Amino acid sequence: MLNIDKNSSIYKVIKNAGILLSGDIPANIFKLLSLAIFSHTLGAEILGYYVLFLSTIEVIDRVFNFQTWQAFIKFASTFQAKKEHNNILMLLKYTFIIDFITLLLATLVTLLISRFVIEFFNIPIDFLHLLYLLSITILLKIADISTGIFRFFNRFGIQSKIAIYTSIFRLFLFGIAALISPSFDFFLYATIMTSLFSMILKFIHSKSVLLENGIKLSSIIKAKVDFKRLKEFKVLSFVIYNNFDVALRLITTQLDVFVLGKLYGSELVSIYKITKESSKIILKGSSPIYQSVYPEFSKLIAAKKTNKAKKVAFKLSTYAGLAGLFFYLLFYFVGEKFIFYSFGAEFIEAYSVSLVYIIVVIFSLIAIPYPSLMHAMGRAKLAFFNQLISTAIYCLVFYLLIVKLALYGAVIAMILYNLFWILGSFIIINIKENENII
Repeated sequence: MLNIDKNSSIYKVIKNAGILLSGDIPANIFKLLSLAIFSHTLGAEILGYYVLFLSTIEVIDRVFNFQTWQAFIKFASTFQAKKEHNNILMLLKYTFIIDFITLLLATLVTLLISRFVIEFFNIPIDFLHLLYLLSITILLKIADISTGIFRFFNRFGIQSKIAIYTSIFRLFLFGIAALISPSFDFFLYATIMTSLFSMILKFIHSKSVLLENGIKLSSIIKAKVDFKRLKEFKVLSFVIYNNFDVALRLITTQLDVFVLGKLYGSELVSIYKITKESSKIILKGSSPIYQSVYPEFSKLIAAKKTNKAKKVAFKLSTYAGLAGLFFYLLFYFVGEKFIFYSFGAEFIEAYSVSLVYIIVVIFSLIAIPYPSLMHAMGRAKLAFFNQLISTAIYCLVFYLLIVKLALYGAVIAMILYNLFWILGSFIIINIKENENII
């Protein structure tokens, strides 16, 4: 057990993580059930097309949408420590403007490359209009600044409720599609409606949380953006390097899907999707730690308690790694039956691949606190270069491994990537405070 008091940082992290976990566990169960309905209804080939569509949307969104909520948490914590309330209003307006512009750009890019995606992966041209429609989901992320709002104002419970409501809504729509019109079209419509539903909930609750803290939407709109002040704190630099970091990370999270789709077809992509979803069950459960730790790190760093933040990070890393080892043993005994009954016999190959992929998951668990700590310390630039070097190593071995070993090659490349990334992160975290970091 952790020997901590109720006022300690690690207690706050665990408490908030527990709140998020209460939402993430049922939300991810409902998500897996939705995926099971899809796979049983339309089969491996169509599921492969669906995965390729979603991966395309995610890559473009992550590359072109700057997702400024992390910057909001970091710098709002600094302004709060300095009691600069007006600057928090300004920051909200500034981050929203950046999100709006970049979301428009991401949507436009998706529309422009949709036909190329269809032709590249040999997907029937009849499905082109569905990819066009799915691009709308990028614009519907306009309310995602809510992530920063909920976490900054310590309203993690709302985020959990939204996750549950959204996943239930998706499951309901997927069930209706399977019963009434079991076609790819209706499942895509259900996906779009789920995104719209999520956006509405985020907007309503964000407005409510802001009002609770004395912030009106009209005040945000009227707030004057002080570019000189923002430049002084290097806000845009943080946003840009963080986006570069996220964009590079996509190479290791999505390149395997695209290459497998091109070399081996959509059916193998669907098996790989099931592999990832099955192996990452524990990551879904641990994501609340990742989500709750960043605001706490930001507040500790703003209060000049860097060493305390490091100790919290290393403790969380140790316990998460031990949890990963326990999950490996559990999955070894029950994973095969879980995949068979959840997704069908045609996906059973995912079990043996998952046993290797869980090693990736264990490394990911160990690394959970490190991205948040690096960004809270203002080391977004160094985090980007760490990502760049680790990704370069990944790319050097990836294609050869995936051609020779298919699914297993993709997993081995991920293991190597995670090893180098963790090593680089550990070095960055322990750089002295007086180093030139941005």
